[in-house]
Amino acid sequence: PNLVFRDPKFKVRSQVLAYRGYADMLELAMNKLAEDIGLRKELRMVIIDSLFFAGFMKTGIATTGQFVTIADQDAAVGEPFALRVDPDDMIMDPLAKQWGQQMFMGNRFRVLRQDLLDSGLYDNDLIMSLGSRTDNKTSFEAQYLSADKSSELREVMDFVDLAEIYIPR
Repeated sequence: PNLVFRDPKFKVRSQVLAYRGYADMLELAMNKLAEDIGLRKELRMVIIDSLFFAGFMKTGIATTGQFVTIADQDAAVGEPFALRVDPDDMIMDPLAKQWGQQMFMGNRFRVLRQDLLDSGLYDNDLIMSLGSRTDNKTSFEAQYLSADKSSELREVMDFVDLAEIYIPR
């Protein structure tokens, strides 16, 4: 955790005198954004992951809707985001022997079904046809081992698993 002490600080400079004011404003905005999106926390978790296996971070720009909820974090329209991806949730090409040979990669994540319906981004019939995590009936032993109070909450909160896949070619 101490490998990332504070929020990252960006330094933006321009060789063109006319653009220096804009560069200073961009620097301030980027430093504020790093604080707002919790970049320090995300970087800390990615570094810890990389000590034990591999650290993965998904970055992008939220471009649809007023706010987009990604991994329980609201991102404003057009706002950059950087989120840690758990190594267990990574989807990588199993046939690739080297990193550059990946034909696809992505990550799995879970979303509340109601949030998908409320977003208006997807067809509601398609959303309703998606299976829920609680639809998968497991063996009695697995249910017994995982029996706790959170199972009651999972029945009330209907989560669906989604995946984002990137195909570079």
